[in-house]
Parts: sequence; structure tokens; C-alpha cells
Amino acid sequence: MSKKLLFALFILLVLVGSGVYFFSSQKNGLLLSPLLLGRDQSEKISKKISDLHLDFTKSKELESLASVPRYLVYNSDSGVVYYSKGSSLRASPASFTKLLSSQVVIDFIPLGTQITASENSINKVPTILGLKAGEIFSAEDLLRGAIAGATLAVDIYPSEFIYYMNQKAGLLGMSHSHFVNPDGLDDQNQYSTLEDVARLVNNVQKNYPEILKAAQSDNQDIATSSSHGFYYLPNWNGLLGVYPGVSGLKIAYTEEAGYSTIVTASRENMSVVAIVSGTDSYLERDRAAADLLDAAFMTKGVLPVRVTTNMLNRRYKAWGETRYTSGTTPTTWRYTGQREEAGIGLYYYRARWYDPALARFAQADTIVPGRGPIAWDRYAYAHNNPARYIDPTGHSVGLPPVCP
Repeated sequence: MSKKLLFALFILLVLVGSGVYFFSSQKNGLLLSPLLLGRDQSEKISKKISDLHLDFTKSKELESLASVPRYLVYNSDSGVVYYSKGSSLRASPASFTKLLSSQVVIDFIPLGTQITASENSINKVPTILGLKAGEIFSAEDLLRGAIAGATLAVDIYPSEFIYYMNQKAGLLGMSHSHFVNPDGLDDQNQYSTLEDVARLVNNVQKNYPEILKAAQSDNQDIATSSSHGFYYLPNWNGLLGVYPGVSGLKIAYTEEAGYSTIVTASRENMSVVAIVSGTDSYLERDRAAADLLDAAFMTKGVLPVRVTTNMLNRRYKAWGETRYTSGTTPTTWRYTGQREEAGIGLYYYRARWYDPALARFAQADTIVPGRGPIAWDRYAYAHNNPARYIDPTGHSVGLPPVCP
């Protein structure tokens, strides 16, 4: 490696996905030469450390999660644990590891660092983003784009970076954890516990707003610029936008770890963290996390959300979803699925007209006996529960209900 031009190799870690991306950066855009020269950097990683004391005094297992091997839900302010199971058992941390490697990276790398994707690194590692050699990103742009920083010089000095990861973990009190890679790939010598992961999460919440911000949005697309193209970065946190108050934080999966997640949420001045590990599917994972949140909030009288599988299925968007259009063909069909008469501003429902301005029909429902407010309800004939009937729009009168 040239003395005049030092290179640092980065692995950019995606908070909302599982991709691993390799980049290189020149010295003039990076202030990391002390690390590459072997100088001790322990002082940098010790500046942002917060302690978490978990109180298991009232903790118990949640009956509805009998099939889930490991979970933990606690108050992020007090450390009180509401429900837990297998939280002290060693297991693969999977991509939860990235919360640690990201912290170490942020300890070292200025957010203004310019990072260039190299031809060699792009060819070495397949990425779901399809990055192009020569594209330049700032560390801050990538962080906002749901990429949580980068590990340092792993291919050049892998042992150095792993050393600092384990040192950081020790400072956080993660005494039952050990790491041998920065991205969470399964390895018999890489392990952690949910209790240690909770300490990791606590430090993110207290000291790393950059990581929190990158995990909060439904997506953090990287917009096209003069130095790089557009990149689509969806957030696969299944409870984001489904469960009120959810703000993050990290999903994970490997064959050994199973489907896992860390969910942070706040409702009515109460902040909770739910960690789930070892489930068999993403739906089981998200349902378990939602049940834990409900159970924790209910201890303070906060009403449960009762997340259903249908709610989660609507959250996940299929690949190939239309994101751009070159134009649309105007029609008279509107949001109700019925034809609009633009001249009068009403929608035609075959038997009567609907006025969206009033949220009422212009004529009464002749199927409903008698006259009164109920006759103006679109679903009056269905006893206000259209989901249980075959014909919720009233076009086929007389059909029996699907359910008794």
C-alpha cells in the first residue's frame, strides 16, 4: 500500500436490510490513517458509553408466545423488564451486530467523509443495490439512506476493527457476547444474548441519534446526484407504520438466529423496547413483537393495538411494485370504486347517489325497512359489519353471511 495514498476499506451496513457493501476512500476524504497505522484508538470508542440496568423482579413469560424461544420487553427509561424468555441464552446476534459495528464506525468516521465505490470491491461482493464503481457518497448521505455507517479496514486490518468492536462491547457491559465479524454472519465464535443486545440498543438510544434517524422512516431512498444514481432503500421493519408509536430499530435473520427483530416504541409517555429472536417467519416475528408491546403498555393501562396478520401483510410491499409512472389515463372512477358524475359531484351506486361532501347518500336505502338515520348507512343491510358478508356494496341482495 502506497505511503502517499492510504486506503481504508469500508463495509457499509444497511439498518433496514441485510445487504453488505464494500467501498474504498482516499486519505484526502478520510481521517483514519492513525487506525491504519496501528495507533491505539481506544479513547475514541470510550466517549459514548451509557449503562443499562435491567430489573427482572416482576418479569414473567407471556403465555401467547409459547413457541418463541427468546424474547425480552422492557421499559427503556427505567430498565424494568415486563416479560422475558431465554434472554440470557447465547445465540447468533445476526444483523443486530451492525448496531455495534455502526457505533464503532461513527466513533471514527466524520459524517462528511466522501466514500467512493471501487471496481474491485463491487466485484467482490454482490449487492442488492447494484452500486457502480466510481460512485461517490458522503457518510451522512448513506446514513440517512438507512445505511448505518461502516466498519473500518476489514480486508486490510480485520483483526483491528474486530478488536475495537469487542472492546466497545465490553465497555457497554456486554459480558456474554463475542464478535468475529462486523455484519452478523453466523460463526460459532460470534454470539450474544438478548440482555446484552438490550445494552447495545440502550447505547444507540442515548448516544447515536444518527442510527435512530436512519431507522425511523418507511424508506430512505438515496436521490440521484452528480456523483451517484438513485437507490431504493425500503424499511422492512414490519411494525413501522402499523403499530402506533413504533420508531425502529433493526430486523435480523440468519439460519442460526432465525427471524429476529428489535422494536422501539413510545405511547402515552411510556417508552418500550421489544426484542425477539429465533422465530420461524417474519410474520411470527412481528406478531410476537406486537404482542410484547401490547403486554408491556397494558401494565400502565394503555390500550392494546392487537396487530393482526392482515395488518402486517399490508405493510410488506411486494417487489416490482410500481414506483414511477409516465402519466395516467383519466377516468370517471374514483376512490370509492364507483363512477363519478363530475357535473353534480356525486357518485352513482346503481340504486342511488352518494355525496362525498356530506358523507351521505342522496337517497335512502330502500332495502332497509322504515325511514331513519340507519337507512342512509351504506352498510345498513349488513348490520354495520360488511367484512362478514359476501356483498358489502349491496349489489346482490339476499346473499347469506360468510360467517354466522
